[in-house]
Amino acid sequence: MTQLDPSAVDLPGFDRVEILESIGSTNDYGRAVLMGDAVARRSWGELSVISTGDQNAGHGRLDRVWSAPPGSSLATTFVVRPHANPRVHIAPDQYHWLTSLAALSVRDALMQEFSLVPSIKWPNDVLLGNRKVCGILAQLVLEPEGDISVIVGVGLNLNMTAEQLPVPTSTSTLVESGQLADLEQVLTSLATRFEYYYREFASGGFDASQPFGGASLLERLRGALSTIGAHLTIHLPGDETFRGVGVDIADTGELVVRAENGEERQFTVGDVVHVRPEGYGS
Repeated sequence: MTQLDPSAVDLPGFDRVEILESIGSTNDYGRAVLMGDAVARRSWGELSVISTGDQNAGHGRLDRVWSAPPGSSLATTFVVRPHANPRVHIAPDQYHWLTSLAALSVRDALMQEFSLVPSIKWPNDVLLGNRKVCGILAQLVLEPEGDISVIVGVGLNLNMTAEQLPVPTSTSTLVESGQLADLEQVLTSLATRFEYYYREFASGGFDASQPFGGASLLERLRGALSTIGAHLTIHLPGDETFRGVGVDIADTGELVVRAENGEERQFTVGDVVHVRPEGYGS
C-alpha cells in the first residue's frame, strides 16, 4: 500500500493525529497549522503527529530536497507545543534536544520492527552501517501569540529498493533486512517511543542528565552515536574546516572534537554546515 490507513494507527498519547494521503511536506503542513487559525490551533494541544506515506516535496537541513516513491518511505512530523501544558517549562537552549529524542525514537523503532541496530550520526541522521536511513529536521515556529513551538520532521526510508535510493550513501530497511515494512506499524512504534521520551524528558525538567527508565538522555545518546570515536571533518561557515576525532557530547549538547594536536573544540548545530566521518560520502 502507498497510503497509510488511519484506522490502523492508534496513538492515544497524542492530542491530535493527522494521517494524510499525500502532501508536499509534513513539516510545512505543521508550520501552516501553527501559523493559522488560533481556535483550530488549540486543538493540537501539547503533542500531535502528522504522517504520510507519500511526501513529494520534503526538505532537510540546508534545504536539501527529500523525496521518495509513494509507499516507500514514511514522512512524519511531531508538533510539539510545550506552552500548551502549564506544568511544562522548557528553556530556549533546550529545544535542540528534541532532535535527539526523535533520533533515539527512530533507532528504537528499527530495532523493534526489523531487529536492525542503527546508530546516530550527530546531529540529525540515523545510519545503518555507514549509510543513511533517516534524516531529521527540527524547526522552531513562533506562533502569532508569541509562543514558541517545534516541528520535528522525520524522513525514514522503508520499502525502497536499491535502485530507488537517491544517493549511494543512503539505504532503506528493505535493503538492509529484506523485510517489507508495514507503514502503520512502523509509525505506531516510532510515535509511541517519541511520546515516551518526550513525556519523560519533560517530567525531568528537560534536563538531559536526569535519568529516566534507567538512563539519562545523554547516556542513551552517547551509547548510540557513531560520531563518537570517528575521525571527522567539520565543515563550518566561511569554508573553514576542523579535523579531529569525536570524543563526546557535552552536557549541553555540543559535539566535542579533539584535533591531532590535542586541541578540543565544541560545536553546536548552528555552527556546523556538515559533519563528515572519513570515508563517508554526503
